[in-house]
Amino acid sequence: MVNTKIIKILYTFDRQQLKQLGLFLNSPFFNKNKEVVDIYNYLIKCISTSDHERKLDRKFIYRKLFPGRLYNIKKMQRLVATFSKLVKQFIAHNKLKENETEQQFKFLEYCKDAALYPYFNQTYDEIEQSLLGLQTKQKNDYFNLYALHLENYNYFSFTNINSNSADRIGALIKSLDSLSVFYLIRTLELACHLSSYQNVKKHEYKLPFIEAIIDQVSTSNFIEVPLIRAYYNILMFLRNHENEANFNQLNELLRTDVFIADPEEEKNLYDFAFNYCG
Repeated sequence: MVNTKIIKILYTFDRQQLKQLGLFLNSPFFNKNKEVVDIYNYLIKCISTSDHERKLDRKFIYRKLFPGRLYNIKKMQRLVATFSKLVKQFIAHNKLKENETEQQFKFLEYCKDAALYPYFNQTYDEIEQSLLGLQTKQKNDYFNLYALHLENYNYFSFTNINSNSADRIGALIKSLDSLSVFYLIRTLELACHLSSYQNVKKHEYKLPFIEAIIDQVSTSNFIEVPLIRAYYNILMFLRNHENEANFNQLNELLRTDVFIADPEEEKNLYDFAFNYCG
């Protein structure tokens, strides 16, 4: 039978996605192998029929694609492998199309590698202004700021421009600051999940450095970052349900609702709050 994984992937596509996959495979830029298009056309028709399992047998497909030829197992394996690889590329291509920030980062990297320094600076400024201008920053925005400033630091190192300048050092500091915020949000979030499991399973899990992180957050300006403050308060009342003050602070944060732009993040926070109430 043809690779069941790739068949399962095809089943997840709607009609529009299947049509786009066909256009992708018919584009000479992505694929020059007509046999790949042939197997695509065959499989799309095949999976819509009730007796598709018999028709997905490799030898059966080979006879349909290459009538009159002896079955060549290596040729069939190569064809299926090529088709599978292109389907994965199609998915990655579509995901990249949906992420404008990632596209800008790829162009920024290209400008550096191609020594297009004016375009690098222009693109860098555009991405930075876009990220810093966000009224509500999510954890991935902090990660993108970290990656952006690190790319700028590497740019200075790569070009040997102002190697000892304040700008170069500033880029490194900005990168570390953004990484620290991302790390703390993510660590506190995961610690909340682990503490929740710990309460249910009645089993103690060791959290490396969590006490030091809690002390750092509670005594620094990091607590002013809304997502850090939210997960910090969740962790405090998960560790001790008598910490009602922490729940009240979370509840107050959730009422403002201005710091949550990601629906999944919002659901995550409300789930923790509801579990506490329960």
